[in-house]
Amino acid sequence: MRKLLPLVVFVGLLGATVCLAQQATFSAPVARAAEDNLRAETLFVTRDSGSRWEVSVSVRDSVGNEIRRVSYSGPDATHPGATALAFVTAYTTARSGETGTLPRRLDFRVLGFLADQSYISAVTLVP
Repeated sequence: MRKLLPLVVFVGLLGATVCLAQQATFSAPVARAAEDNLRAETLFVTRDSGSRWEVSVSVRDSVGNEIRRVSYSGPDATHPGATALAFVTAYTTARSGETGTLPRRLDFRVLGFLADQSYISAVTLVP
């Protein structure tokens, strides 16, 4: 048994090294779709002593295909006004010019809150 121990350790280390070195590469460059619009995907609000919120936003192309997701949360030191109360108020209060279905209006409100609090910039909110 003692003679097998070094062999087992060696094979274990070799296997770990090989597993850590594995990666996948593309055989040809992949063109990324142009980022066109944002959509709020998930919303979380906690009522504990931290009173925090988190929003997951998907970045989509012009056809509506999801490219990636970005998460925002608050409040934090750079966004002290982005409290849970401010988030809930923005979510439940109609914004000027909002139209369409309920999900579209809620996206408009959440994205408007993120723009108002400077989480996202260089966007035009379209009701």
